[in-house]
Amino acid sequence: MSIFIKGLKPAGIAVVAGLAFFANGSAGFAEPANLTVSQIEAMMAGNSIFGFFPDGVTEYRQNNHDDGIAVVVIKGDKIRNIPWEAVEIDGTGHYCEDWSADGWGKLCFTVTREDPAKPVFTNAKGTSNSQNWAEGFVDLNFPE
Repeated sequence: MSIFIKGLKPAGIAVVAGLAFFANGSAGFAEPANLTVSQIEAMMAGNSIFGFFPDGVTEYRQNNHDDGIAVVVIKGDKIRNIPWEAVEIDGTGHYCEDWSADGWGKLCFTVTREDPAKPVFTNAKGTSNSQNWAEGFVDLNFPE
């Protein structure tokens, strides 16, 4: 079997080869794998995430306790105790927080972790946000 297509000039061969490379998902550039339920639990229980909400302005810090409660502080707002859990949805691990008391409902995210200190949380609409992760608990106070 020949890799040459009849009548295709060398420049055309390069174009076809390039298109084949991109059609195969750019081999070697695989998307990071979603964490499993047990990986999410191990990452979150007894540890912290902090940074900014997807708006890039609203800063927060949170300590996730082993008992399924995250103590969340949003800068300039009150302290909240938010239930959290790791669950499987359609065969994929998700990190979920229940913000129903504030009228936001239950929010669930897939999680990837190419950089151990910066997990990426992706919501059901496909919006991703990288957060800072720390082993143990962080100071929940913001400097004045």
